[in-house]
This record gives sequence, structure tokens and C-alpha cells, in this order.
Amino acid sequence: MQRSFHITADQKRLWSTGWPYALLALLIFLFIPVVGILTQFRPDVIQLMGSVILSESSLNSLLLVFMTGIWALIFGISTAWVVTFYRFPLREWLDWLMILPLTVPAYVMAYISKGFFGPFGTLDQWTGVHLDPANLPVLALLMGLVLFPYVYTPLRASLKLQSTSLLEVALISGRRRPHQLLRTILPLHRTAIIGGLLLVSLEVLNEYGAPAYFGIHTYTTEIIRNWDPRNLTSSVSHALVALLLVGLLLFLEYRQRRKVRLDDRFKKVSSPSIISSRRPLLVIVCLAPLLLGFVFPVAQMLSWAGNSLEYAMDEDFLQVTGYTFLLAFSASLILIVTAVLLSSFNYQFARSPLSKLSFIANLGYSIPAAIVGIGILIPVAWINQSMNVLMTGTAGLLIAAYCMRYQSVAFNAVDGSFRKIPLSQLEAGLVLGRSRLSSLFQVVLPQSSKAILGGILIVFVDVCKELPLTMLFQRFNQETLAVKAFVMMDTEGAFYKASLPSLTIVLLGTFSVIVLRIIDQRLNERA
Repeated sequence: MQRSFHITADQKRLWSTGWPYALLALLIFLFIPVVGILTQFRPDVIQLMGSVILSESSLNSLLLVFMTGIWALIFGISTAWVVTFYRFPLREWLDWLMILPLTVPAYVMAYISKGFFGPFGTLDQWTGVHLDPANLPVLALLMGLVLFPYVYTPLRASLKLQSTSLLEVALISGRRRPHQLLRTILPLHRTAIIGGLLLVSLEVLNEYGAPAYFGIHTYTTEIIRNWDPRNLTSSVSHALVALLLVGLLLFLEYRQRRKVRLDDRFKKVSSPSIISSRRPLLVIVCLAPLLLGFVFPVAQMLSWAGNSLEYAMDEDFLQVTGYTFLLAFSASLILIVTAVLLSSFNYQFARSPLSKLSFIANLGYSIPAAIVGIGILIPVAWINQSMNVLMTGTAGLLIAAYCMRYQSVAFNAVDGSFRKIPLSQLEAGLVLGRSRLSSLFQVVLPQSSKAILGGILIVFVDVCKELPLTMLFQRFNQETLAVKAFVMMDTEGAFYKASLPSLTIVLLGTFSVIVLRIIDQRLNERA
């Protein structure tokens, strides 16, 4: 018996609005990097993938992910636990200051450590003693110091929802020592921990500058080092192996989330505080990663920048800064518009099967930037050759690459705000005779203005400090603050001059954190 395909009246009305066509066009655009990589799945590439799996880059990548994850867990869990369950001086300030290490790129930490501990560095000038920090364990520690907020933030949010009853039962039963409480309560928050650890792992796989500066071969360094439009085999084989590892990590995190069910142990209550006599120790636990991951590198950069202030007014530096801001601002505006499009569709047509395709928007951020880059350059090279159109070397292409990479950041910022607005408010506007677009602009967007501003700030800072994606286009004279800083410290060893573009990136990130904190406080006051 044959089954006929039936289109419902609701589906006809949906397609008549034009929203599905705009959504599909955007999703196809975002899927280009994945298609570009998969088109290179040839027998010679598959054969070379076996060698890549057994290569030094695979070993280094896996070790770096593992060791950085350990440090991120140590710093993230200890700080989130202390800030949530203990009362001590500066607790409220430290709660949001813990985010600041994320503003320091890992490649900046790498060159600061070498400039401080290495020959002719700050330590050598003070004591005559120098060390060589350019090794895998030190790199893992440095990356752990700047990435641990990815574990701290979701775990802190999860612990704040911890019911008082479980902690009280643990205390009454005699489990008062920290390690006993950790064993009792922490397993209930493994979803938050694993989610944060996944983000740390993806950032490690994405990192190019720090391993390249230390001379450590990873998937990303090999993808960029071996990139050649005339011979893609080596770069693509490394990219596909890295893509398989990313897919495995995402699958494991997804399986873990499916196993967990929320119950009455997690309800919105005020978290209890344990009054401890060891207040100095608690402050040290929180201050140590903050000082090492943010205060120390910023202080060292300020010291070096003071010796090269004349470079701040150099025409080359001003041009690079202006070009970086132009790229970041352009990408931010485009991404916010597309994020509003995606979020609006999910908001208005949540029951449509098309809304389930919005996961494609998150692919770019899950995939290392170097893979996104070559996934774009492969079809672009084909267009250049077959249509005799020169697309490479343009700012527009780089902005498009940023949009494919950071769509997830803007989308999640806007979508989370849209979900808090009752759909009935939009429907009320439709009843009054307004169009969907008019209701969206007059009813929904004003209520999401702070989330939109936050999304713009986050994307702006992410684009400013993006290195591997821009490095792939650097061969076409695309130079930003991140590229300038890396080239200066890698080829010229100019720590003083490199500190100025690096410090600009960190200060931009710090400014965005402060603004987002103010926005969050005002939203909480209104709630």
C-alpha cells in the first residue's frame, strides 16, 4: 500500500512566510567548511590518516588535551567549590573575577612565560637564573590556567542550584572534611564538569599559537604548516583525524548528558555556606589561579609595554588595530543579524522539523578553526580556478570565515534570551494586525537588547584574538592584532613590541567581561 505525502495547512503557511528559505540559505552557508573537508575524503588521504594517527602530532595533541584537562579540573573544581560553599573575604568579587583568565590567549601566556623565565628574560635579569619553559607539561599548565573558567562557570552555576538538604545530611552524618563532601556532592554535578571539560578539550585542539611557539607539533600546527593549495593531502589528513577526535569527544559528552536526569536534588535555592576557620587558605585557593592566569601576565605585559610606548603611535600598529576592529565589528554585526534570524525561527516555529537543523549553527565552534579555514579555502580555490574569479586575499572572505566559526557564540547568546519571552506576546501582536517581522522588532527584540549587546561583545573579542583561522589567510596579507603579536614574538623575539597588541586584546576582553557583568546584574535586579 502506497503512502501519499501530505502537506498540512500549517506547513503551507510556514513556507509562505519566507522564513524557511532564509533559514536554509544560512544553514547551507554555515555547512560549507564541513562539505569542503569531506570532499577530500580520497583513498590517498585515508591511507595517510593511518600514519597521522601514529604520528608525534597525535601523541602531543592527546597528551595536551589530557594534561590541560587535569589542570582545568583542579583549578575549576577547587575554585567553584570554595566560592559556593564557604564564606570568606572577597568572595563576591572573586565569583566573577574568575572569568578574567579567559581574556588571556594561550599564545600570549606562552610568550610571557618564555620572556620571563627564558634566557635574557625578567628572571634572568633579576637573579641570573633562567629556565626553559618550552615543553609539553608547562604548556599544559599554562593552558589550564587560562581555560579553567570553562569548568568553573558551569560547575559554579550547577552548585548554586544544589539543594541544602543533601549537604545538611552529609554534615550530620559526619562527612565534614572537604574530600568527604566532594565525594558526596560532586558526582551529582558531573554533567556540568564534563560539559566544561569538553570546551577545554576543543579549545586545546583549536590552539595554534602556543604549541607553535614552543615548537610542539599538534594537529592544528601541522594543518597550517603543511597547507598547500596544490597538495592538500597532508593538511586534510591531519584535519580529518582531528575531526574524528572532535566527533568522539562530542559523542561521549552527548552520551553522558543522556544518562543524567534532573530530580528534586536540583532546585533553585540559596546555596549554604560553611563558615571555615581557614579563611586565608580559602582565599589562596581562589587567588592562585587568578593571579597566575591573569594578574601576572597583565602586569608583565604592562611592564614590557612601558619600554616601547613609542610603538603605540606607530603607523603600522595603528593600521593593524584599525583593521582588526573593522573585521571584528563587521563580523559581530553580521553574526548578530544571522543569530536573530536563527533564534526567531526557533522561537516562532519551535515545532517545525526545520528548527532541529539549528544544531548546524554550533558546528563551526566545535570544529578547530584551522579545519574551518581549510574547509573554506578548498572550495574557494576551486572557484578561483574554474570561474576565473579571485576571492582569496579579501577582507570579505575572512569575515565570512569568522561568521562560519563564531555563529554558535552569537546564536546561543540571543537564543537563550528569546526562550525566556512568552510566545503569547508575539501572538498578541499578530492578533492586532502586525506582521511577524513587525512584532519581532517591536515586541521581542527590545526585551533581548542586553543579550544582543552581550553577543556582539563576545564575538568582537573572540574575533580580535583569533589566530589559527587568520593565520591561514595571513599568506594573503590578512594581518590582525593576534597575528601581529604572534609574528613579532615568533620571528623577531620582540617581547616589548609584542606586548602592545597582546595587551590590547586582553584589555578588550576585560572590558567585555565588566560590561557583561553589569548587564547581568541589571537583569537580576529586574527579575
